Formats: sequence, C-alpha cells, structure tokens
Amino acid sequence: MPVRVFKEEERKAIKEQLLSVGFPMLKEYGMIHMSIPKIAKAAQIGTGTFYRFFDSKESYIYELIRYRRSKFMEEYIPEDVKSGKRKLTKGEVRAFIELVVDKEESVYANLDLADSKMLFDKVQSISPNLDREKALSSVFFKMIDKPKKDVNFPLLANLMKVLAITSQAREELHPEGYEETVRRIIDMIMQEVYG
Repeated sequence: MPVRVFKEEERKAIKEQLLSVGFPMLKEYGMIHMSIPKIAKAAQIGTGTFYRFFDSKESYIYELIRYRRSKFMEEYIPEDVKSGKRKLTKGEVRAFIELVVDKEESVYANLDLADSKMLFDKVQSISPNLDREKALSSVFFKMIDKPKKDVNFPLLANLMKVLAITSQAREELHPEGYEETVRRIIDMIMQEVYG
C-alpha cells in the first residue's frame, strides 16, 4: 500500500490536532499511560500517521511543551502588550510565572520527575542550552516594564527550572510548605528580573 503524501496545510492541521489533544490527555493519563495509540485515536488519525510527525512519545511530549509555551504567550499575554502599546506590570509577570506550577495550565505541573528524566534521556534537544534559553527569555523580556539591565540569565533559567521541578515533585514535598516554597522561588525569580 503506498504511503499517503500530505499537503502542507494538511500536515499543519494534523500536527495541530495531535498537539491540541495532548495536554488534556497528559492531565488525564499522565505521561506513562499516555500511549501513542491513545494519542492517535484522540486526534482521529492512525498510529502510523503519528509516526510521520513524531518518532517517539518523548519527542511528542517535548513538542507539546513547546506548543503549550507558545499557547501561554497567546492566551495570557494581553493584546495591548503583544502589540507594543504597553509593557507587562510586575503583577502580570508574577501571575505569568505562577502558571508554570498551575496543574490546569502547565505541562510541567503534570509531569513527574521520572517523566522529566525520560524526556531528558531520550530527547537530545531538551538538554540545557543557554543560548536557546536566552532567546526565549528575550521575547518575554521585551514585554516587561523596566527589568533590570544586568539579568543573570543562567541563574534565571535555573530558577525557572527549579520552579518547574518543584511542581513536578509536589507529591514528594511537604504539603504544608509547598505553597510557601513556590512563593519564595517566584520571589527569587522576580528579584532577578527586577532587582
């Protein structure tokens, strides 16, 4: 049987469908129980078609993280900020950072440490890359009102990762101190952004 060739707009539509079903499935099943056949069925495609877009579940999850990050920007950055009419306030920046640990909105909060290790081991492009992280941060920093000029980007990147890891390890931390731990990590991030 010949392999079907998708037109560019079909490829985009299928990939969008695959990624749009991913986050609800991750919240429902977790990464371990989120199988490729389940993903394909939810996206209304064949399992073989899935592999024409992603070579593994881990590469799919990595792309889902990137997809959700771009959706965050679309959904949670006000239009007047995106258009350059104004900058994000400190309160808006803090609220945006808090989304990193929000189970309803964040991929990171729906992964556990074993999931992260699996992703790190199987997806080469997920390893720390300061230039890539600076590039991502620079887009956000252009929207922030009066960040400090000498931001320590390696420190900022590490603090953001600590925040994500904290959300992933929530079940392993003392529940009585979890919210305060998150608040203090965010305070450190805000201190690095604003001084």
